[in-house]
This record gives sequence, structure tokens and C-alpha cells, in this order.
Amino acid sequence: MQPYTDRIMLILHVQCIASSAKIKKEHFKDLFVIKSNYFQALNKHVHNATSELSRQSKFDKDASELDHFLDGVQTTLDEEDPNKSMEESIIRVRLDDLKDVCKDFRHRQQDLDALNDLGYRLPLKKTDAERLHNLNNRWTTLSGDASDRQRTLQASLLQQQNFNDKCEEWMLYLAQVEKDLAAPVAGNYPELLEQQTAFEV
Repeated sequence: MQPYTDRIMLILHVQCIASSAKIKKEHFKDLFVIKSNYFQALNKHVHNATSELSRQSKFDKDASELDHFLDGVQTTLDEEDPNKSMEESIIRVRLDDLKDVCKDFRHRQQDLDALNDLGYRLPLKKTDAERLHNLNNRWTTLSGDASDRQRTLQASLLQQQNFNDKCEEWMLYLAQVEKDLAAPVAGNYPELLEQQTAFEV
């Protein structure tokens, strides 16, 4: 009787071991799936956080560059414009400065547009949102001021020119326009801005 009982106990023991091994294996498998899912979720969060930090860094860099550009414009516009009674050469020098400023605004418009687009896609802090808002307002104010003062000086210059001077200047302008019109229309935004500049008085 004892050998029979020992055999049954052995069989039960083996079954318990097998059952326990199966449970441990399934538990290990569940833990592995949980760990894998957690790792994937963690990697996704790290990737998103890294991407957001990169975009935030780019926002700060680009905003600083445009602020620096506007500081330079402000310095130029702080200089007093010559009045219409001054010599033509003096007016021309200042007019060229203002034309350069207006040209720079057109060339950098795409930079401002890109910064605004980046700002819309980022969860900006209140200070950054205010910074972007102020930068756009400052851009509008300074670009408008530069354009107005350029037109005023252009008018002052024309008043000083005699009829022959005006005709000669217009002939030179028309010759340049004819030359520019012979070029094909640009295929990208920066080159289109260049072509737009060429047709402005």
C-alpha cells in the first residue's frame, strides 16, 4: 500500500511542479508584454518631449534673430530724415537706406511667417505668446513707418529734379523693368520676393 501511496504523491508533486511552471511562464509572458508596452509608451513620450524641446529651442532662436533684426531697423529709423530743402545727394543716401530696410522686410517676411506657424503648433507659455504677439505688432509698425518715409523722401527727391532728370530716371527704370520682364517667373518664394522688389520704384 505504501508504494502505491508514494507513487500517487509523486505524480501529484510532478503535476504541481508542472502547473506551477506553467503559471510562472504565463505570468512571465504577461509581465514581458506589460514591460514592452510600457517601454514603447515611454519611448513615445521621450520622443515627443525631445521634439517639443527642439521646436521650442528653434522658436527661441528664430524669435531672437527677428528681434535683433527689428532692433537694427529701429536704429536706422531713429535717424532723422533730411527735409526736402536739403541737397539731392543727401536725400538719395537716406532714401537708399530706407529702400534697403523695406527690401529686408520683404526678404524676412518668410522668416516671420515660419515663426508664426511654429508658434501655432507649439503649446507656448504665456510669456512666449506675448513675445510673438509683440514681435508681430512691432514688425507691422516699423515696416509701415519705413515704407511711409521712403515714399515721402521719394516725393521730395522728385520735387528737386527738373524735367530732363525725371525723364532720364524713368527711362532707366523702364529699361530695367524690360530686362526683368524677360526673365522667367521664379519657382520659389524667396526668388519671387526678389522679382517683386525689382518692379518697385
